[in-house]
Amino acid sequence: MACSSTNIKVLPVADDESCGIKVNGSKPGTVTALNVGATLVRLEVKSPDRSNSEVYICLLPPPKKEAMFSLLFDYLSVSLMFIC
Repeated sequence: MACSSTNIKVLPVADDESCGIKVNGSKPGTVTALNVGATLVRLEVKSPDRSNSEVYICLLPPPKKEAMFSLLFDYLSVSLMFIC
């Protein structure tokens, strides 16, 4: 996942298509916002006859950060060209 990602679509698949699945209380494929840190995803799976349900918690790690580095310029006029 790119460090610039702000959301993700979780698409769980059950062995039996008649099972009910919800992702964070919504239908699968709904966009889930990513947190700055780790993101908690709650998967609720119901049996085909809806008599049993199980909840699974997935913890998505934060996206990898790009390498940070600093530059030192000898001249102020050159350094001013690179101010963000």
